[in-house]
Amino acid sequence: MKTNIFSLPLAVLFLLSAGGVAANAQNGVDFAARIGSNNYYGTARTLGMGNAVTAVGGDLGSIGINPAGSAVNNYGQVVLSPGLSIASSVSSYDNGMGVLGAAYKDSQTKFFLPNAGFAFRIKTRGTLKGITLSFTSNATSNYNEYFAANGINSATSFFANAANGASGIPASVLGNYSSYTDSNADWALLSSYRAQMIGDYGTDGVYVAGNELLAKDGGDNAYHYVPGDLKQTAEVVRSGSKNDIVLNIGFDIDNWLYIGANLGMPIIRYRYNETFEEKAVRPDEFPIINEKGETENFVSARYDYACNTSLNGVYGKIGVIARPAKWLRLGLAVQTPTAYSVTERWDNAVTSKYSVNSWSAYSPEGSYGYSFTGPWIVNAGIASTIKDRVLLSADYELTNYNSARYGEKKRSAFNDDYWASTNNEMKRSLGKAHSLRLGAEYRISPKFAVRGGYNLSTSPIKGVSPVQSGTLGFGYSSAGSFFMDLAAKLAFRPSYDYYPYLYGDYKVVDKDNLPVAAQLPMVSTKGNLCDIVLTLGWRF
Repeated sequence: MKTNIFSLPLAVLFLLSAGGVAANAQNGVDFAARIGSNNYYGTARTLGMGNAVTAVGGDLGSIGINPAGSAVNNYGQVVLSPGLSIASSVSSYDNGMGVLGAAYKDSQTKFFLPNAGFAFRIKTRGTLKGITLSFTSNATSNYNEYFAANGINSATSFFANAANGASGIPASVLGNYSSYTDSNADWALLSSYRAQMIGDYGTDGVYVAGNELLAKDGGDNAYHYVPGDLKQTAEVVRSGSKNDIVLNIGFDIDNWLYIGANLGMPIIRYRYNETFEEKAVRPDEFPIINEKGETENFVSARYDYACNTSLNGVYGKIGVIARPAKWLRLGLAVQTPTAYSVTERWDNAVTSKYSVNSWSAYSPEGSYGYSFTGPWIVNAGIASTIKDRVLLSADYELTNYNSARYGEKKRSAFNDDYWASTNNEMKRSLGKAHSLRLGAEYRISPKFAVRGGYNLSTSPIKGVSPVQSGTLGFGYSSAGSFFMDLAAKLAFRPSYDYYPYLYGDYKVVDKDNLPVAAQLPMVSTKGNLCDIVLTLGWRF
């Protein structure tokens, strides 16, 4: 006989235990790969050539790749490069029952500043022809991404999954606001319970979601199930960028050997938001009895999570460009691992709506700081000119994650052990990443040029498909000091699957207490990133 005695619905998505460490421990590999890799932008000229400029130099966009590039030109310059980033995606929702929903197309547009800076040339006599001092800000990654999808699910509930994850936690802990900071309970569970999304049914520590029905099998054994169709919607938004602030010095030795060094200070601002919402297609199929003994119906519930990550780092980089022949240039640059200081701030919210009552719960803002050491990066390049009208270039970049590791800002034996499992997982999962960059420039006339490029970058995570991109550019150089460049880049991101449920597989039954072969829902998504950059510059 069915008994509708439950007053509290739903629980929520995953992320963070009482602190930010748990999220990093679970996602440390992906985070390291995302932060450690470079997706160079620079000026519109270097972008138009696919940033295959290790052996080219002569442009403020090239300095971040090879510090020796600043010494190639015998003049100073100042540039400003605003940009527009358009992220698009195509996503489908799999409800876990083998039904893939319709494809949803989404996009997100952001403005950003890929490049700005200046170079000052000091002319000298003798073998040393000149010294160049430069200051630049070059974007080296863009995290713009958005996707969303929805589908109908009658077997599992995101919030029932969370109720299962709360098993064993006393209700006195879940209902106490101080548990956000004074317990190890997941914040998603605390907010869900406080927003009347999950509750027990007489046995402390055993929970049911508000969009489930509670029943008995004819004896004393209780079970719970989803009684009708739920419309589920998952949404993920990423934004932010990595910008390298670079202090550079370059030396021109007899107009054939160029040597440079950078002090790089990357600044990363990465924002992540995810939302999961469930709505009853027919609320009358989801009756509950609330705390006042009134019968009402589940209507909808929503979970929101936001995390802002700030990183500030420092690294050193040295480079050389040699010109053994007038038509040939060779380049090499080595970058030390970046030492980052990381701060994360996060919060979540859960809201529920019934036919009579509505509830909401908001977590406090959590924060945590730690350190991260990035990978070694080596760039090698070759460039050739043909009759002073055609420039062809090729780069190879190696990113070695053997040096990547997490730690506390203040070192101690306890803290080192605390991060040991994440660092060991990185060593097992992360290898070397390889990038091939090809570029070309054709001078139509002394004033006008067209450019093109191609990039292929592998992931350090085994089994992840490489990212490919193509670029096109156009350049104008006046007879005076002014020059202008325009470039567009289209990157084809590999497809991947996103699983919105937080606590893994759980036992699923139907209204007759028979097992249901239901998997966790997922969103299959694939996207592109189009960046457009305009550079305005002046020589002096």
